Amino acid sequence: MARCERICVAAAQETAHLLHSVEGERELVHDFPWWQMISCLLCASSVLVVAGVFAQCEGEDEWDVGALRDDAETCLKVFEALSSSSDGARMARDMLARLSERGLRWSK
Repeated sequence: MARCERICVAAAQETAHLLHSVEGERELVHDFPWWQMISCLLCASSVLVVAGVFAQCEGEDEWDVGALRDDAETCLKVFEALSSSSDGARMARDMLARLSERGLRWSK
């Protein structure tokens, strides 16, 4: 189970890291197949948020909670940029924001 967890979290982080090559909001909105990636990003960002919450609650040293949060924040920024032209991105942004907020409250 721990091996599967590591694979899942690593894949989610790699997905978020792909977004670092996007130069700006204009490129993302106009030159990127964003409509194909919303569901993938929502899954990846959810994994990152939940992994960060559990790592913090369990006091695990294996995970860098700050890096998990930063990667989830990267996904949130993409959803924010796309939300003006995509209902799906706006819903994903709202779901991720609520998940993050509840995760922070739960981990305290």
